[in-house]
Amino acid sequence: MIKLSIIIPAYNAEPYIHELLDRLEPQVTEEVQVLVIDDGSNKPLDLKQTWIKFYSNRKNKGISYTRNRGLKLATGKYIHFIDADDLVAENYVEYIMNLIDTRDGEFDYIDLSWKSLNVGYPVHDFKLRSDKDSLPNPSASTRIFAREFIGDHRFNENKDAAEDEDFTRHLQIRKARHICATEYMYFYRTYVEDSNSKRFIGGLTNTHRVGFYYKHVRTYDILDKVKATDKYHETIVLTYQNDIPELEEYARVICPPQHTRVMEVYGEPTDMFSIIPMATRTQVVIYSSIIGAFGGIETFIFNFCKNLCEYYDITVVYNDIELRQLQRLESFVRCQKADSPIICDTLIMNRIADSIPDCINFKISIQVVHAVNGTYAIQPKTDRDKYIAVSNVVRDSYKDVLKGITTIRNMTDDPVYKKPLILLSTSRFDTPEKGQRRIKKLADALRAANIPFILLYFSNRNLDTIPEAVRLSDSDDIPGWVDKADYLVQLSDSEGMSYSILEAMEMGTRLIVTPLPMLKEIGFKDGVHGHILPFDMDEIDVSAFTPTVQAKTYTYDNHNEVLVQKWRKVLGNTKPTHRYRPSDAYKWVDITMAYYDNDLRREMQVGEVVKMRNDRAELVIGKGYGVRKG
Repeated sequence: MIKLSIIIPAYNAEPYIHELLDRLEPQVTEEVQVLVIDDGSNKPLDLKQTWIKFYSNRKNKGISYTRNRGLKLATGKYIHFIDADDLVAENYVEYIMNLIDTRDGEFDYIDLSWKSLNVGYPVHDFKLRSDKDSLPNPSASTRIFAREFIGDHRFNENKDAAEDEDFTRHLQIRKARHICATEYMYFYRTYVEDSNSKRFIGGLTNTHRVGFYYKHVRTYDILDKVKATDKYHETIVLTYQNDIPELEEYARVICPPQHTRVMEVYGEPTDMFSIIPMATRTQVVIYSSIIGAFGGIETFIFNFCKNLCEYYDITVVYNDIELRQLQRLESFVRCQKADSPIICDTLIMNRIADSIPDCINFKISIQVVHAVNGTYAIQPKTDRDKYIAVSNVVRDSYKDVLKGITTIRNMTDDPVYKKPLILLSTSRFDTPEKGQRRIKKLADALRAANIPFILLYFSNRNLDTIPEAVRLSDSDDIPGWVDKADYLVQLSDSEGMSYSILEAMEMGTRLIVTPLPMLKEIGFKDGVHGHILPFDMDEIDVSAFTPTVQAKTYTYDNHNEVLVQKWRKVLGNTKPTHRYRPSDAYKWVDITMAYYDNDLRREMQVGEVVKMRNDRAELVIGKGYGVRKG
């Protein structure tokens, strides 16, 4: 007769499970049944031990399904669920069988004394002294249950985390009979890479920890909300008074309230919860540790997002980013810092020196290689699933290093932009009549009209009041610069005969001039050869000032449509699972205290309502400078 059935679900459990089985093997008797169920591990288990009943799920079904399958297969009077990465005591079977033989029928479950297995990680130590003690944690693994007590109850397969809390709560173990194993019987491995508990606390599971707060629970509509939430999530209710005992079947009720960490909050306002960040779920993550104001990688990221955001949910992840680049990207895709969990189908890496951040969970990784082999001392990581070069030159330089590397050329952008005006002045500015004051007014007017420009000048006097002004060397070829300029600027009080104006007209360079009498003499026509501005420079109209248009002499043969199709073939021809809205990245903040904003680079005044990025808004609100508007 089987008295004890040990059920061990195993998912990617090597090498730990072999240590557990080695511990159990010399202890197992004919009264003990050991069932191991491989839950679709990436590397399937291959167990040959005849004393083990070994089963496999065709694909990963989760720990709840696997334990429930174990319950169907188990024939023992008592059931113990052991996690494959944990250990039991060397006298575990002998000790438990003695409790079963001497106290059978006295208890519904046994609480096991247990402690942490790892050194250097948070230590847990629960040593039980007598049957009057009990374990505070809801774990199913640190308890042995009578099969009769479990009955028809099963683990909730809608939950991919916190299944132990759900199982033991619905069994109502606090109201059941229990005894204690006063010797350490179970050893819990505190830290296991990619363990389910780590994924849960990291916000990477579908099941979340949801908190409700009500000062006084007395209406059944609260029960209905909690009941619906408990079907899929770990549910906690904080309250000072609960008038509905049934609530404890569907939530962990903490009365009186204690500070609790949760992922979502509902009910009445309270400061008793702190928020665990939930994972961002997206199809494609593009990661670069640094995203600057400009550069080849920055251009690739921008053009990729702009052209492919129609087909995929894309999230750009970074450690540091230039503000204007962030604002550009957020007009197409979600952007976030690499400090909170993210789940994606495909991860695209860009800098070969970058390591994949721990916060990103992905199915497939792609390394985009932007530079030829030998450009940097470091070589690309060789553990990526795919490698894509931005040109055949790059591909060929790595073909012996990165197997299977292919080419998808960079996409280009057809940007809507204002080409800067190139203004040139050959005036001396060492005397007032040469128009230094007018030059300043012209610069102010262009800036006010949002017309970008640069002013090149040869004067022996600096134009310190115009940030866009660049002084050229006297040794530079002045006619060459006149030929390249969009306008020659000559805003003098008077000119007998300006050779600069005459030479510019002969070269075909347009002019910005004051109404000098000599202009009529040489045949200057306003609006044809340039523009005449009044001497007083009051309310001047600069809207007609345009840069010289140059004819295109080159067309890139890889059209974006072709490149988009190549990327879609790599990423999969799917539709976005949700739509990113640029408005999601911002909040409106009502300023309640004056302060200087480093992002906006200006003083903020009380009463202003300002649109801010979410992270910036939270910082401003958190410091008490404003409140959320709307």
